[in-house]
This record gives sequence, structure tokens and C-alpha cells, in this order.
Amino acid sequence: MDLKSYGNGSAFTIDGFISPEECRKWLDRAEAAGFEENTPISTVRGPVLNLGVRNNGRVVCDRHDWAAELWPRMESFFPSKPTVKSIGLNERFRFYRYTPGQYF
Repeated sequence: MDLKSYGNGSAFTIDGFISPEECRKWLDRAEAAGFEENTPISTVRGPVLNLGVRNNGRVVCDRHDWAAELWPRMESFFPSKPTVKSIGLNERFRFYRYTPGQYF
């Protein structure tokens, strides 16, 4: 697996973490949950529909079981530090789908 960091290192990708078969499983999960089109963005005033910022499809799922399924394989990428202990993944999963001309 190939880890690539971005920005100040707070974001990264792990090439090869999910196999094509696993990727299909996650896509199937998102499809089963149902994509919403033209979803709002979060602002200080609350959710606002702003198609100038986002017009893509989105699924948001709160799934503790999915987080627990992935965490054992990801844990080594989040080493604990003296003042911070890594304990798991956020259970809020977001899937984004784009068709030609869509953006976020």
C-alpha cells in the first residue's frame, strides 16, 4: 500500500487499501442507501441549498458497524501520540457521486 500525504499531513490517501471487489461492495452500500441530488451545504446559518457550490449526489450514513469493520485495517495509519490516542473511525460515512458537469 502506498500512503500519500497532502497539505500539512492532516489528509492522506492510501493507494491499494481497498481491492476492486471491496470497492464494488462500498458502491453497492451507497446505492442501497440512496443518493440524494442537490443536497444543502452547511453554513453558520444552517443548511443552505447553493447549487453554485454543490450539485452532486450524496449519501450520508451513520454506521458504527462499517467503522468497526474498517478500523482494524486502518489503525496502523493512525499511531497514538503521548497526548492523543487513536480509538476508531467516525461512524458518519459520506459518499459522493458525480455525473458529467457536476461538482463540489
